[in-house]
Amino acid sequence: MIPGRSRLGLVGVVVLLVAALPALVHAQVTIQSKEPTDPQARQIKAGLERRGMKVYDVVIRRAQGRDPAIWGAVTAALYGAPTTADVMNQAANTWDVMHSVLTQEPAATVLIAAQVWTRYILNFAVTKQEWADFLQAWNAARSDDQKKAAAERLIKAMSFSVWDVENRRWADRKDFVNKHFAD
Repeated sequence: MIPGRSRLGLVGVVVLLVAALPALVHAQVTIQSKEPTDPQARQIKAGLERRGMKVYDVVIRRAQGRDPAIWGAVTAALYGAPTTADVMNQAANTWDVMHSVLTQEPAATVLIAAQVWTRYILNFAVTKQEWADFLQAWNAARSDDQKKAAAERLIKAMSFSVWDVENRRWADRKDFVNKHFAD
């Protein structure tokens, strides 16, 4: 869970992500891509595409009162069966692009990497500050143990949820991981 964020706030944004997605065909998610109108969203989309991702949408919820802004990038999964390494690599690439574009956004801004896989949307969220802290620790690391510690801190800070598009409800994370992850 992201410190200072209510679960309802993140859930609301992920529901926004899901609401933007059309119906299913044979338990596979069928999504029509949208062209972002926001200049930063266009930069994010272009950056993700340069990294080999199919981008369906970049969703923005501007800061409201004490709630920070939330930026979500909805991309097609780059893997056939999820493994921890595959999903985290895609999430990290997504956060990295978003972080580099959103330089003027506050540190509390939430970055969501939403990966569309079969009938599920896997959502990984961190704040800009958490990603910046990870990058700093990773780049300063002088050993594999230090890099591993940086990655573990990021994973502890990260929020993870799974939306079952077919059943239109949140999937139990532990059950989902046990059933679907190849590692």
